[in-house]
Amino acid sequence: MRIDAVNALIAVKEAYPYEELSRVLSIPSSVLSRYYQGNMIPSVETSKKLLNELLAKEFVKRFLYDLVSTKYGGDAVKAFSNPRVLNYIGMYMYRRIIENLAGTRIDGVIAPPDHSALIASFVASRLNLSMNLIKSIMTPIYEGLFKYFGADKGESVVAIYAFLGRECIPYLKKYIDSFRLNLKLVEAVVLVDANVPKDIRGDVLVEAIIP
Repeated sequence: MRIDAVNALIAVKEAYPYEELSRVLSIPSSVLSRYYQGNMIPSVETSKKLLNELLAKEFVKRFLYDLVSTKYGGDAVKAFSNPRVLNYIGMYMYRRIIENLAGTRIDGVIAPPDHSALIASFVASRLNLSMNLIKSIMTPIYEGLFKYFGADKGESVVAIYAFLGRECIPYLKKYIDSFRLNLKLVEAVVLVDANVPKDIRGDVLVEAIIP
């Protein structure tokens, strides 16, 4: 937890100066600087406070908007090439999965083989679960591997997307149907089309950070 708090701080420092983070967290800039530089590790209580503030959905949403617009010229794909940002998003999604599916059995995490897979790999590692890839319109080369690598039939899974658009749904549905999976939750960073949740089975929760 304490290292996670520092990693979250390091990530959001990509967009915000110490002074602004100090106002948000009610922690002096000098202390935040010492956390960031690795000269001091926050206490357990301070770590909880940092994580609760920095991984709150509205903060994560604002951070991603600000980061993409100010540092990456509006190019979200470039932002997802930053490992600090991916790690931060992974921490957020891990928490959302725990909160949404507490007490529910989950057997695996699935994702298309793009930036989504990097986030999913982090989440799967935290949950101590397997991570499997879904075919994607952007990765036809994966076609030949599909029959060799997949989830076990009947498993309950969570799907993770960096960008979730309507073009993703046929591939997701085919994968779910092929292995007779029980899709419990879909977590996305960017929901490209607001109608996507309607195209997924009604009892499946679909969450996105943006919009």
